[in-house]
Amino acid sequence: MCLALASSLAWAGGRNASPPAPSGGAGPGEEGPAGEAGPTTDASASAAGPDSALTPKQRARRGFERGVEAAQAGDFLEAASAFEDSYAAIPAANTLFNVGWAYEHAERWVAAVEVYRRYLSEYGGAADAVEVERALVELEARVAELDVDVEGASGEVELRLDGELVTLESLPSLRLPGQVLVQLRDGDGREREESILLRPGQRRTVSFTFLESETTGATGATEPAGTPEPAKPEPIERPWARPMMWSGVALAGAGSVGIGVFGSLTAAEARQFQSELCEEMCEVPGSYPAATEQRFETYRRTTNAMIGVAATGAAVALVFGLLELDARRRNAARAGHSEASPDASPAAIRSSRLRWRATPSGVRLEF
Repeated sequence: MCLALASSLAWAGGRNASPPAPSGGAGPGEEGPAGEAGPTTDASASAAGPDSALTPKQRARRGFERGVEAAQAGDFLEAASAFEDSYAAIPAANTLFNVGWAYEHAERWVAAVEVYRRYLSEYGGAADAVEVERALVELEARVAELDVDVEGASGEVELRLDGELVTLESLPSLRLPGQVLVQLRDGDGREREESILLRPGQRRTVSFTFLESETTGATGATEPAGTPEPAKPEPIERPWARPMMWSGVALAGAGSVGIGVFGSLTAAEARQFQSELCEEMCEVPGSYPAATEQRFETYRRTTNAMIGVAATGAAVALVFGLLELDARRRNAARAGHSEASPDASPAAIRSSRLRWRATPSGVRLEF
């Protein structure tokens, strides 16, 4: 069972506390001072001989005490190694926790996460599990997790991460954030390679697909079995151009109708005003056709507004109509033929493209 020595190291003052000096308590795998028996003199680590001659209890205690001393000296990697030796001799929950604790203080985040996950898997019901879960949340935000999905591969797959050979069964793999080169090679020598960027706390899956039509050349590089058809270019889509064009046409039509209606009323009121206006100064007060003049001005302003509406609608219809026409011509040229002539030469196709650009004086068309 775990000792007071292990518990004091793991929890005194929290996970960031410095480990205390080894106490006189029992070592891993032995009874505590309140139990039936403590370590005997001939089983103590200081009196024991080489590791091969030690019992599991002696190896566990020696590794544990060596880990405490290394941790107190600030050598946390050595402490983690010593605690691992102690745990290998006799598995104990607090010893495994101290392994993760040492890796965490050595800033080996990946190793710390792996050990803490193992702790929760094997000792999830321990009293320290809540503290371990809290530590794991903080550490998992500092590392990334990478998985690789392979489809269509033949034979045994060779996977390398930054040149390091790993197996698909060992995935997902914990990695430090940063750029990772993923290299894949199947039993037929077909290869895939991708460089990806892992961010802190990210869980990412990279997918690789091998096609049945691929063959392997003398150099091992993958080549298509036949000449693939060239990819068709994506058509230029301007779904907003046509509605805007027709909106401009409708606006121009409404303005033209308004010009016809209010223009006629303006002309009629102008003639009426001229007929009612005195050739000389009116001798009779109140005989000036003020009402007729007011109607004339109202109709004239309305007519001018309709002219503006019609002009705006025409401009909108023209601009968006040209954009729609330009998209059609470009799509026809990308498809390898012109709308006007399916057998047109490349020069004719290029010349059929319509270009336009805005200038201070208006819209300039380029053919």
